[in-house]
Amino acid sequence: MFSVTARISKKKLGVAIAFIMAVGIITAVWLLFPKENEGVNYNTAAGSDEECAAFFAQFGWEIDPTGKTEKEILIPDVFDEVYAGYNEIQLAQGMDLTPYKGRSVRLVTYPVTNYPDRPSGVNGNLLILNNTVIGGDVSTTELGGFMHGFNLTGTGLPFGQMETAPQGD
Repeated sequence: MFSVTARISKKKLGVAIAFIMAVGIITAVWLLFPKENEGVNYNTAAGSDEECAAFFAQFGWEIDPTGKTEKEILIPDVFDEVYAGYNEIQLAQGMDLTPYKGRSVRLVTYPVTNYPDRPSGVNGNLLILNNTVIGGDVSTTELGGFMHGFNLTGTGLPFGQMETAPQGD
């Protein structure tokens, strides 16, 4: 019969236990905190006007950085009907505002200059946290206007073939 014995000092045992606990804590933090844009397969960098323009360009949009507006907004702790509907747009484009409930984010708005049949009045809106796009839309605020995700899902305007604008009413 063959047997093996090992002897470990209390100090080494304490270090091993501390290491295992540290790995457990790091894993728990990683699992509990939101991963920005998990599952998004496009560039979401938004630390400058150039990066924001590049973000919109991925979807075929051109923006005018000189018309930019910016403000801080609070994503509510509880989504009302409007926010729940807005989050549906985000979910359709691979984003989700749910992990950001109760967080303050930047809302940056740029005029979109190449929307079909609408030379003005269309905005690209970005919700930005830590210089990363976490949500947003392309929309107009006019009566009977529209709002859709960046990739034109549900608009009748297939990406790359923008021929007619969605009809209001």
